[in-house]
Amino acid sequence: RWRSEMGKPARRSERRERKNKVGNTATSNISSSAKNDINSNVNCLLTTIITIVVLPSTVTAIAWILGTNSTYHSSAEGGRPNFVIRLVLSIFLDSIYGHVFYVLLIPLSRMVARNLPGAVVPDNSTECEIQENEMNDPSFTWPLPNTDLPPDWVASADSRKQQPFFLNHVRGSTRCRQATLRVASALGTILMAIVMSHWVDRTMLNDIGLSV
Repeated sequence: RWRSEMGKPARRSERRERKNKVGNTATSNISSSAKNDINSNVNCLLTTIITIVVLPSTVTAIAWILGTNSTYHSSAEGGRPNFVIRLVLSIFLDSIYGHVFYVLLIPLSRMVARNLPGAVVPDNSTECEIQENEMNDPSFTWPLPNTDLPPDWVASADSRKQQPFFLNHVRGSTRCRQATLRVASALGTILMAIVMSHWVDRTMLNDIGLSV
């Protein structure tokens, strides 16, 4: 009996230690999860700042320097930078400006898409991008059964190994987000044309068929 009484405090102490270890492990997991979330948010913020502020500011400054500094001008080009320089610069401006508009518009587009009838929009950004690059949604049948299609469409579809493009179909929520990419690209091209014409080519927008 004396030995059993002496063993009870030891067992209680072991149980307390186990509980403390479990509690410390849970606290550590929560802390590490919170740190990961904070690091992810910080990385996302830094990436966004670089994308919409640093990169466009840098290429715009380069365009201004090339357009205003006579060192880079060529007399054969009418006092403008060399054609190759202007071509490369316009490609970079178009790409970066278009991506800036995409980053700014896509959150709004996804918010609108989630409120559309029958919308299927993932919460994860990576999954959203995968869905937005799809040309056909295999989760539902299209065209619908018993739908009358032109006979030449049916014959063309039967003769191909893959589904032809005219039978591809995606949800309206996906088309909405895909349209945002095209709108962003168009806005980037317009802004590129404005910057190139004013600072690099030194021409009016009317000269290239545009007027604001």
